[in-house]
Amino acid sequence: MCAPLVALVEGELKEKDLTPDGGEKFVIAYAIETPKDCPPADTTDPTKQLGLFLCFHGHGGKATHEAGNVVRIMKGLKLLDGYIVLGAKAQGEGWVEDADVPPVTKLAQWAMKKYPINPRRVYTFGMSSGGNFSGVYGLAKTDIIAASVIYGSGVYKRGLTVKDPKMDLPDFYMVMGLDDDDAHKNGSRGTYRSWKEIGINVIYREIYGLGHSSHHPPTNDETIQWAIRQRHKSIPLSAAETDLIKPIAKNAKKLGVTDAEADTLALIGGFPAASVVKDLLDHKEPAVRVRAAKVCERALMGDAITTLLAKKVKDKEADVRTAAFTSLNTGVNFRYQSAQDTACFVLDQKKWDVSEKLLVVHGLATAIRFQIKGFYQDPPLMTALIKALDDEDESVRAAAFAAIKPIQESDYDAAMDKSQRRRAMVKWEEWLAKLLGKDGPKTAGN
Repeated sequence: MCAPLVALVEGELKEKDLTPDGGEKFVIAYAIETPKDCPPADTTDPTKQLGLFLCFHGHGGKATHEAGNVVRIMKGLKLLDGYIVLGAKAQGEGWVEDADVPPVTKLAQWAMKKYPINPRRVYTFGMSSGGNFSGVYGLAKTDIIAASVIYGSGVYKRGLTVKDPKMDLPDFYMVMGLDDDDAHKNGSRGTYRSWKEIGINVIYREIYGLGHSSHHPPTNDETIQWAIRQRHKSIPLSAAETDLIKPIAKNAKKLGVTDAEADTLALIGGFPAASVVKDLLDHKEPAVRVRAAKVCERALMGDAITTLLAKKVKDKEADVRTAAFTSLNTGVNFRYQSAQDTACFVLDQKKWDVSEKLLVVHGLATAIRFQIKGFYQDPPLMTALIKALDDEDESVRAAAFAAIKPIQESDYDAAMDKSQRRRAMVKWEEWLAKLLGKDGPKTAGN
């Protein structure tokens, strides 16, 4: 395992760091990266508080390993000023639920007292043994974790019972390399199948050409950007957050929101922000509806608000429709059902504005880019793109073909006449039939 290319501060948490009368007893080793100008620990202003990433190394690794990876990713995304990155060291060579959940929880609690961390913005990121633990910890500590990123492993959590997984559990993003070994791939696929059956919200990617590694810049960026759009589903707003959102909510129906207030809604995020955005989406002023739609792109607030956003694709104002399509594309990529259903519906319409259809194709292309040659988690998106090969507009046909072209060799050309297109599409329709057949996708299964 390669050493990280960033310098984190390493330390050991001891009982005396947790309680005034604690002793020298060792709790856990860690590595931490903090912003250069870190606000004081007692900061309550949500605009100045920080998010927290808890990072878990692979078997035999060190606290610096995945923490260093996350620091690298966030530095590239210019996000480090807003987050604490905290790598933990397993008690043994690899992570074990009973042995490691208690000290990691103490570490998280220590960090949230020492630094101005917003408790609604705590995430996990792990690789291999640490990928398993990222999922295990997210499931074990639903009172702490908002979202979990898992690389190179299945998740082996004992005794998982939950009434409403979509509301009571964090969401998960799993990445598995197709060049990884069979044991890791089978474990990851098994987790995905069982979680889908339970009803857990999970994005599952199998990446062509990736081995047993979490170093994959395209998915690295996306997993972080996905995670930071999430807020804990049940932790209540702080008094300071309530003070920020209350006047916005009070005036939403009448006055709408300014750009600054839209920024506040995106920061607070989650269901509390969604309850305000739903009123703004129907505001009489188009500019307010545009701002409301853009909040939905910056914050993942659940499928209910996405369903309301989807209605704005029929708004009478073009600017509102454009903002709605752009934000829906984020929902399509991050697997909101209403967003995907709307995108597929629009692309299938003969009399829809071509520029808006092109926005939809762009969103679908983004959503399938990590599914191509891997696991097709969203077959309806493939169906929509293949049907669009016969769209009446050549630019739509060309964009749809560009999205799926890497899948297989094809003599299709968007400039062909209809009879030529139909002949060229046979190969794609056969491929789709195989994808949708009783055996499902060849990797993890439907």
